[in-house]
Amino acid sequence: MVSASLNPLARALPPTVRCATSITLAEAARRCRAPSGRPVHPATLARWIFRGIKLANGNRLRLGAFRRSGQWFTSPELLECFLAAKTFARNWTEG
Repeated sequence: MVSASLNPLARALPPTVRCATSITLAEAARRCRAPSGRPVHPATLARWIFRGIKLANGNRLRLGAFRRSGQWFTSPELLECFLAAKTFARNWTEG
C-alpha cells in the first residue's frame, strides 16, 4: 500500500478503507449478481469506476477503486457501500 504521506488522496479515506482487503475487479464481479442471477462482467465494474451511474438528481455515483501495479482494485467494503447506495437511490426515487 502507498504511504498516506506520499498520497494525499489516501489521507482523505477513512482508516477502515485504507486497511481494507483489496480484490481485483474480476473477483468483485463474481461477488455481484445481475438480476438474472449471473455474475456481472468485470467491464461493468470498470464502468462503475470511470463513469458511475447517474442518479435521479443528476449526480453520479462511482465505485471506489484504486490502481496498483497497472491493475484496478476495489475492496469488499467499497463494493458493499456502492451497491447499498445504488439500491437506496433507486428505492428513494421509486417510492
